Amino acid sequence: QQSQVSQKFSENVLDATDAWSLVIEDGKRLDGVPEDVIASLKASDAERWTLTLKMPCYLPATPKGIMQLLETYNIDTVGKHCVVIGRSNIVGTPMSILLSRNQYPGNCTVTICHSKTPDIGSIIKQADIVIAAIGQPLFVKADMIKEGAVVIDVGMSRIASAVTKSGFRLAGDVDFDEVAPKCSYITPVPGGVGPMTIIGLVQNTLMARQKKVKFN
Repeated sequence: QQSQVSQKFSENVLDATDAWSLVIEDGKRLDGVPEDVIASLKASDAERWTLTLKMPCYLPATPKGIMQLLETYNIDTVGKHCVVIGRSNIVGTPMSILLSRNQYPGNCTVTICHSKTPDIGSIIKQADIVIAAIGQPLFVKADMIKEGAVVIDVGMSRIASAVTKSGFRLAGDVDFDEVAPKCSYITPVPGGVGPMTIIGLVQNTLMARQKKVKFN
């Protein structure tokens, strides 16, 4: 089961997520999320460098799935400008590291954009590959995307809808209907990155069972 950050309602309430993290042995977190991300949403320097220095670790499930998606569809990444929108420890930051590595998929020139990036639209428009993981529904519009770009939409939010029985629908960070006509490839929401995240988690589970990742 994918872990979620538990909300602490008061100092006297035991946070089940914190307790759960304490009983998981080293090398057995299969989602690729460092333990202190669960508690504080800020990875320690040591854990951040684990991925950067190619030390043994399970790749975060979503970036792992995205890399497999790019490889499956033979997306050319060499020398391409990739803009990652969002700098989270579980998607944005690891995505930027993986795509800048000397490998395939990889060898991109990577720019990370975030909430403090000025004129963010003009930067996104320079991208050959866009990874949208900012958590704001329909944020990326057609005028931010250049013709032929590859767009990977990681976001998933619930927004109001007048045409569904429930009164809402799921939407990504990208305005799909606007952006899709300009793209060479684009992932839908739902049905795009979500299933690949599940695959990444299952693969990490299999690797753990087979002990393919060696921890000190």
